[in-house]
Amino acid sequence: MNNKLTILFIGNSYTNYNSLTKCFEKVVKSIGLEVNIIKLAYGNQFIHDYINCDKENHFIELEEIVQNNKIDYAFIQGQSREAIVDYNDFSSSITILINYLRNYNITPILYQTWGYPVGYLKLMNEIGCTNTIDMQKQLAVAYQNIANKFKIKVSPAGEAFAKVFSNNPEKTDLLYASDENSHPSSIGTYLVALCHFTTIYNISPLNIKYSYNDFANDDEIIWHVDKINQISNQLQKELEETVHQIILKK
Repeated sequence: MNNKLTILFIGNSYTNYNSLTKCFEKVVKSIGLEVNIIKLAYGNQFIHDYINCDKENHFIELEEIVQNNKIDYAFIQGQSREAIVDYNDFSSSITILINYLRNYNITPILYQTWGYPVGYLKLMNEIGCTNTIDMQKQLAVAYQNIANKFKIKVSPAGEAFAKVFSNNPEKTDLLYASDENSHPSSIGTYLVALCHFTTIYNISPLNIKYSYNDFANDDEIIWHVDKINQISNQLQKELEETVHQIILKK
């Protein structure tokens, strides 16, 4: 692996929230590596919005990025429920995007999203999910089907969310910005960054020098949540152990 990778993030607000890309960069730098990050993420976008020339020129922007940069990896993040409610569109769109990226020798990685929090129960039921964990499992299957087809990696952020959520059922707002908001809290964003880091570098998050509390106090981070709490060493270890077990113990 190169000492300095260039990584493209394609997604929406789940990628934008709490400066995920900046957090990921800090984690990488904590082990003495450099990384160049490019982000193409607009709120509420589906995968097809990045391959359709007629939709706000996102494909044109994507084309400019890949033609003008030597990109090593690209994280692909779909809209929060598209893989469940319209799997055919999700699958066909992501197939086009993966093949397009591969034409530029870019290795795609799927950013698996998570089930909605408990405040979204009615909407989850409407899309055929019984609860947060059931939605996460359905999303995981959809993302893994694509990964198996193309023999590519999945960053299992949704699986990590589910495990931490299950271990802390009394803290329903731990990973989410609020009970009525499916976006990640600052803790959720940090957990995603650990998943992305471990998926790319195959290095345990137990070995990094950057912690959530560093993240919470970092002046470079742009926050989308109202309150940033410090966390205990015990919870820090739980986040790290969760990612370590899910990714490196498979």
